[in-house]
This record gives sequence, structure tokens and C-alpha cells, in this order.
Amino acid sequence: DTVLEKKCMGLKREYENAAYVNGVCLVALREVEKVSHAKWPELHKKCIMLNGYRGALANIPDRPFLVRMFKSGLLKIKTQYYIGARQDPIPDCSNVGGSCQGEDQLKNWFFFDEAGKKIGNVSKDIWNNQEPNNQDPSESIAVLERFICLDSYMGGINDANPDKSGYQPLCQFTDYLACTNGYILIRDRCYKVINTEPKSAVAAKTVCENEGGTLASIHDDAMNAIIIDYSRNEVKTPVDKPIRFGLGYGDSWANDDATPADFFRWWDQAGCGVPTPFKSGNVRAALVVSAKARNPDPSYWIVANDNDALPFLCQKSPTKAYDSA
Repeated sequence: DTVLEKKCMGLKREYENAAYVNGVCLVALREVEKVSHAKWPELHKKCIMLNGYRGALANIPDRPFLVRMFKSGLLKIKTQYYIGARQDPIPDCSNVGGSCQGEDQLKNWFFFDEAGKKIGNVSKDIWNNQEPNNQDPSESIAVLERFICLDSYMGGINDANPDKSGYQPLCQFTDYLACTNGYILIRDRCYKVINTEPKSAVAAKTVCENEGGTLASIHDDAMNAIIIDYSRNEVKTPVDKPIRFGLGYGDSWANDDATPADFFRWWDQAGCGVPTPFKSGNVRAALVVSAKARNPDPSYWIVANDNDALPFLCQKSPTKAYDSA
């Protein structure tokens, strides 16, 4: 676990709820806050309770991140939360009776950081159905809610008027470390599954090295499970293609990044056969993402020939996201 993840679980005991999602600590505060549109930026100050980490109202980049939030159990059903998004400037819709329609409703919705700087547009795929509807011209802040329905991962954001109702702030804290170019932060390393162009072991290793890293190493069950979830749900790795990583066989098993080969999860551990005896360094481990009939269950490893063209997992060191406080 990262230090931030451990601290996040500590906040869960102090506040209404907390969850660690994609390298971000999300915290739902208990107190309902009622503010004007002009005073809305001050809500970011409610999110300063974790020394050494940047705190602000939550930033939701896309629908997959939103679904992971719902899966975490962070949000109460039928409760609305302030997030870090608002409409600014508010479009002038006086020519249509004061209520914006169609594309005008989606104009100028941005996420803002604690300094008031725009940090990204609000993605269309995180709005609830038929939102924003802007029934009142002053519905200019975004609130997040989760629905009661058969699919427990349904929900999204609405436009709302902070002057009329109060909501609970949803805060987020980001780690000191950051990943770029499609990599995600897991613990203290950046990882990326490349499945659009399956490659041999030599070619995969070259791609990872050209991106400043190596084929990845896996050291425990928790990491193995995180990689499986990321591969299956985020990058949609094909079910018939296991993922090659940096554990290869020469005289013995060794990781490309020179870390100890201290964890194995072979298919034989499930009682389904022993890996082929190895006499030369032409094989590598591969992680099974999704099971099919007579194939290994997800999360176990199989042996793949170096010449097999497979998706692969790269890792590299993160960069510093910002100066520590």
C-alpha cells in the first residue's frame, strides 16, 4: 500500500467515508454545506485535513473512474455531494427565457483546483441522463449522486443551485507521485498494459525500455489482483490473450527489473498441472486476465514462449506531482 492509501483508510474512521481509487484518496465529509455561487471556491478549504498532501474538491475525469468510485462504496445512495466542477462563465440565455437549452447547457463546465485554476473540462459521459437541464439560470455548480437501481454502479452529476440546497463536500487528495502517457500509479510505480499491438518478448521489452521502463515485476497477491482488475476493466484486454510481464527463465526465474523473484502464482497452485521444466531461457511468465473453458482461472500465471505475440505490462518510475507541503 502507498502511504496515502494507508492515511486514506485512517480518514475513513474520522469522516463519513473514504476510499482509495486510482491513486487518489476520496473523502466524503459529514457536514452539509450551503454556499452561494460566489462563495463556492471556499469549499476547497474544507478539504485541508491531511498534512503533506494536496486537498481539493473531487475531480472526476471520466466514466470508468466514476464507476470505480461507486464500486468502492464511498457514496451513499440518494445523497448529493459537491465536487470541484462549476459553470464559469454562466452563458447568457436571456433570449430563450433565461433557461439554457441543448448544447448551451453544456458550455463552460470546468473542474477547478484549490487555487481557482481551471484544470479540465467536465466530460459529457459523467452527466446523469438529461443533465444538465439548467431549469434555473443559477444552477451553476455540479453535484454528484448515486442512484437506487438494479445496477448499483449507476449515477453521475447534476447541475444544482447551491443557494437553494446544501450538500456534502467530496474531497480528494493526490499523491506526491504522478504517471503520464497512459500509465497508472500503483503503489510507487507506474504501470501500463499495452494490448493494441501484441508483441514477442524481445519486442515488448524494447517498447518498455523506449518508454523509460522495463517489463513489469509482480511481487504479491494484492499487486496481482490490482493488475487483473486494471487489465480487465480499464484497458479491456482480450480474454484469450494472457499478459506477458518481466519474469523470465534463464538458469532460474528472474525479473527484468533486477528485483527478487520472490512471488509466484502458477496455474499448478490451483491443482491444474506443473509448469513445463525449463532448460533454456526462451520462456516467460504470462498473467491470465479472464478465463474461458478449460483455460486457467483469472489471476494465475502460465508459461508463454518468447516468440508468442502477446499483450504486455510495462512499468517505470513516477515523476513528482508537486512539491510536498
